[in-house]
Amino acid sequence: MKQLLIEPIGVAIHTRKEEQGSNYDWCVQAGTLQLFELADKVYATVLRGEEIGNLESTKFAIIRKNKRLGLLIANMPTTRSHFAGGAISTTLYLEFNAPEQSVLDAIATLLSPIEHSQLQLFCNYAEEIFNSKDATIIPAIQFYPVHIPDEPIVKKTGCVFSSNGSRERYVSFVANLPNNFCFISTGYVKLHQYQEIKDILQCKTLLLTTGEVVTPPTCLTWLNLFFILMFTTATVVVYEYARTELQKQAREYKEAKKQEELKNRIADLTNRLAAAQKEKSAAESSFREKEKEVTELQEKLLKVQTVTEATGTTSATENAGVAAPPSTTVAPTAPPSKSEEYNDFETWLLTEAVDREGNSTGKTIEDVLRDSGESFKQWLNNNKRSSNKKSLWSKWSREYPEPAYFLENYCSEFTDRYNFSTEDYCEKYQEYRKKKLHDTRTFEGS
Repeated sequence: MKQLLIEPIGVAIHTRKEEQGSNYDWCVQAGTLQLFELADKVYATVLRGEEIGNLESTKFAIIRKNKRLGLLIANMPTTRSHFAGGAISTTLYLEFNAPEQSVLDAIATLLSPIEHSQLQLFCNYAEEIFNSKDATIIPAIQFYPVHIPDEPIVKKTGCVFSSNGSRERYVSFVANLPNNFCFISTGYVKLHQYQEIKDILQCKTLLLTTGEVVTPPTCLTWLNLFFILMFTTATVVVYEYARTELQKQAREYKEAKKQEELKNRIADLTNRLAAAQKEKSAAESSFREKEKEVTELQEKLLKVQTVTEATGTTSATENAGVAAPPSTTVAPTAPPSKSEEYNDFETWLLTEAVDREGNSTGKTIEDVLRDSGESFKQWLNNNKRSSNKKSLWSKWSREYPEPAYFLENYCSEFTDRYNFSTEDYCEKYQEYRKKKLHDTRTFEGS
């Protein structure tokens, strides 16, 4: 029998090494691989051993697309074993330029349940490349063709139940595989797996499975789907209504909370304003009192400055040789000027007052006079001239004329200023002066 020779332009091998820690992976990739990504997704979805049910016949897929032909043979047992003693399998992917009839004839041999030697041929080819030191070299493959029957195929797309022995009738279909088509022979496949691989390939697909058969939905199925759809729609409507109401309540709650916070803030600012106004009124009242005190102190300071200036003028006059008025004169015939005498008396009134024991009272003589409530005449009678230098009278008795002299010359000014009593001291003093003058003349005549 004549042998066929096929020459792949790209190869990839999925296996593992014997050493511990090694994992299954596409450990070899060489040549040109345009359909490899699709082949890998087909392998992971419907050909990988741990995902798909067991199958004695070969698990493989052939993809014809974009003038390329990809052949994927999955989970071929090898003679190698890993560190735990388990067998190592290998998956081979080959890519060819299409159309090449010899390639399709070679793939068709995989559907024969008795031609296990063809599967071993591809397994040995994969192991040879895996163990080669130069994995970039892609050798050709030689094989013997099988008989291709002319049995027609009715089902050409979809997911079809097929036992191991009934797959041989698809040999003629694989040998004449149309363009933009994927043929898959595998184990037990569920509905969702077939739908997933159909979405991945996006081309016409024929998948042979040993299990679940995809059947079109019945009227009962459509009715169930309708009720499910209605229930789902009602659930979504109720959910959206509830969500809208909850959002509305949340917004209303936030608005109410904001209004409450605003009212509390306004009330707090109002209280602060009232307290500030109260503090302002108190500060203004205190300011007016302090202003009044400052005015009084300024008046007193002005008086002190006036007296000080007058005192300085008197001292200058004494230093120039002007004789001071005698302190023992009872009624001088030529009194000194009113301003000078008045300033002397003012200075005396601002002198610090002491009590009868000589202790400081913390007040001026003027304050003592005003606080005593006595008339000036009463005060003169109660405070006779004393030799005690600490008495209120001592400074006046030493430096100034008798108070009677002051009354005689300045009685009206003093009475108007201090207003000790409504009694007219000036008039009584004039009577006193007349009587004293009469007694003096009588004394001189005798």
